[in-house]
Amino acid sequence: MKCLAVCALFPVLFAATPTRLLLNQDGRHEAFAAVGRLRINGACTAFLIQPNPTSPVYALTNGHCVLGASGNEVALDSRVPQGAAFITRYFVDTPARRQSIPVKAIPYATLKGLDLAVIELDATWGTLDVQPLRLRAIPARRGDAVYTIGAPVNGVPPDEAWLRRSDCPVQAIAQLAEGPWKFHDALRLSCGGIFGGASGSPVFDARSGEVTAIINTSTQGQIYSSGDIPCYINSPCELPGQMLLDTAYALPLTGVANCFNTAGHFDLDAPACPLDPGRQPTLSGAPPTSVRPGTNWNVTVSGVPEFRYKTGPEAGTDCRIDSGYSAPTSDPLIRESVPPIDVRYILCVLGPNQQARHATFVHTAIDSNPPALKPEWRVRADDTAYNVQFIFNVPDLSDYRYKYGPDAATDCDNPNGYQIYRRVPIRVPFDKTSLIRFCLLGGDRAGNLSRPTHILLGEQHPLPSGVVNSAGFEQGSISPASWASVFFAALISPPPAVTLTDAAGTVHALASRFAVEQQMNFFIPSNVAIGPAQLRVDSPFPSTILLDIRPVAPGIFVNPNRAAWGFYRTGATAMTFGVCAGPNNCLQRPIPVPATVSLTTNGTGLTNTRPVTVWLAGQRLQGRIFEGGTFDIPADFPYRGFVPVQLEIEGIRSNVAYLHLRDDGQ
Repeated sequence: MKCLAVCALFPVLFAATPTRLLLNQDGRHEAFAAVGRLRINGACTAFLIQPNPTSPVYALTNGHCVLGASGNEVALDSRVPQGAAFITRYFVDTPARRQSIPVKAIPYATLKGLDLAVIELDATWGTLDVQPLRLRAIPARRGDAVYTIGAPVNGVPPDEAWLRRSDCPVQAIAQLAEGPWKFHDALRLSCGGIFGGASGSPVFDARSGEVTAIINTSTQGQIYSSGDIPCYINSPCELPGQMLLDTAYALPLTGVANCFNTAGHFDLDAPACPLDPGRQPTLSGAPPTSVRPGTNWNVTVSGVPEFRYKTGPEAGTDCRIDSGYSAPTSDPLIRESVPPIDVRYILCVLGPNQQARHATFVHTAIDSNPPALKPEWRVRADDTAYNVQFIFNVPDLSDYRYKYGPDAATDCDNPNGYQIYRRVPIRVPFDKTSLIRFCLLGGDRAGNLSRPTHILLGEQHPLPSGVVNSAGFEQGSISPASWASVFFAALISPPPAVTLTDAAGTVHALASRFAVEQQMNFFIPSNVAIGPAQLRVDSPFPSTILLDIRPVAPGIFVNPNRAAWGFYRTGATAMTFGVCAGPNNCLQRPIPVPATVSLTTNGTGLTNTRPVTVWLAGQRLQGRIFEGGTFDIPADFPYRGFVPVQLEIEGIRSNVAYLHLRDDGQ
């Protein structure tokens, strides 16, 4: 969820409704001038409201834009970060009309059931030529037509990171879990563009034009990301635990307009104000977001003389309902254990004067399964040793254990001898006489460990990632007349000899070359037999790698930003895109629509005798092999910004690459 404000996740616009830039030079979208950029602890979206004609200038945004990754709490009168400001008229084509207004105060912010902050700005309505937005008094229902206006900074090119609109229906009302948070009665939406920077975007009722909800969190952009563990931070799930991809969520603002007194000032004690006043017990010592079965809660309750509590499966236990709570107790420690089954579990606590609808709570996931993700590592070598480093992907890869030694004498299945990885690269001295076997266990946040991963280290010995398609660096099949790659911990000149024995028993000597440090490329002959094959790398410790040779193995060459290479044509004009002049100098030129696009397929073994299906942002297009993987983007293609593209040939899909489709606004 906090990703919406600050993360740099690469986007995927797949099933979500398209977004388009809003243009306002002619005043066509002046009604949205009150929606803008909030610069406070990162970039969020916010919008202006005016409870009555005499009220101060207020803006609403998400609580996590103010509180960051804090817990289920209510914060009153939060500190204003230096330089915090709100920018009105955040349209791409009206830079001279934008107005930056300093933040004066933050009277309210919460992440407890609702993700909301009330911001007071240092201005008066007389100094602003902006019409504020109105809050709708009636809650949204399933099937209602809505639209969002927001300014994401991720998922769109930097020069298109301005106000955008997306229309969609309310698909369902859901109860959400995300990391330490639980959010009530969220609107499930397919509106697109809900990436970093869109936090706090208003959701409008399409009929009335009033704001009915506020964007809170999203799974958009995560379909090709490896670390998306349902219900963890940035991976919200609908209880009991289902994560829906390419889905956005908004939280209702019903009744928030009642939280302002007759003078127009924010007032939690105003009649009919539904917001949590924050007068609650403090819970400390809560378990992490996932625990092993039978773990004790060991939660200490403070700030109240006595309290009541209840626990239960999160999907069926509503803290807001008064029934099921214990008798009052003054013992500050809740000791009972969670059950011995894998389920999400919640602890609800009520102080003496606390309404059940504002109950304090913590939750956790009971998890007895090993990590779903494979351990990740990097190996580099200097003059005397290998440097081994492990890659964390919390919560599924939150911990690592390791040991190493001579190949013949090291048993990875023996649990003895493993050490905890302290996040400092491990130096493994060279051994000229033997391969070194490095054993690795990955651990999740609950303490479950993976099966051992074996890494063999030796002079010019391939790493166990095997052979990959050079176009997309993905493991899998290789085709005749294509380039493949293999990686090493260290390279010593001259390159080792490489031979391939194909399914017919024919031995092919392969031409090889080093592309960059640790990467060796080689060309698969066009006459290699289809079927299983063996690649042999001659070195002081010879090794054999199994290959799968198939008639086709489509791949798309990508630069370090996962952007595709190639060129496009519009009329008589042809322009290249995705080409790199250096490791940090890649040109992702925007492609206008309509256009004819050709993706670089040289060295992938593809010929013009095979039909090609192109998947562009989930839309199916017909392609062909001509000067590369070529396809036409029609004028009515709905998506803009960074969009994913794949080639499919004979049912086999390529790696995912990205194109930048230019957004000319509306």
